[in-house]
Amino acid sequence: MSLDYMRPLVMKAPANASVGVTSAEAVAADTNRRFIYIRNTSTGTQRISVGFGKTAVVDDGVTLQPNEWVAFDLMTGCPTSAVNAKSSAASGLLAIQEGT
Repeated sequence: MSLDYMRPLVMKAPANASVGVTSAEAVAADTNRRFIYIRNTSTGTQRISVGFGKTAVVDDGVTLQPNEWVAFDLMTGCPTSAVNAKSSAASGLLAIQEGT
């Protein structure tokens, strides 16, 4: 059994990703990722959907309303694949925090 969850997290610098109406990579894959926090910081009514290792489709899978967030860690199953995002309207914005 791995005790990887007992190591302290090393947090990366916070990042932002602009999200448009076409699915695009918002966060690169990282096989060392042990934590990720994603928040929809859009100032309008943009819903942002994310796809882990696959194309994002609006209102499919994890969909964040403005100011909603989702977080994953080793205990909940942290995705290490690329995170793709797609917004329901132009000018969506995500805030991202990752840890390894």
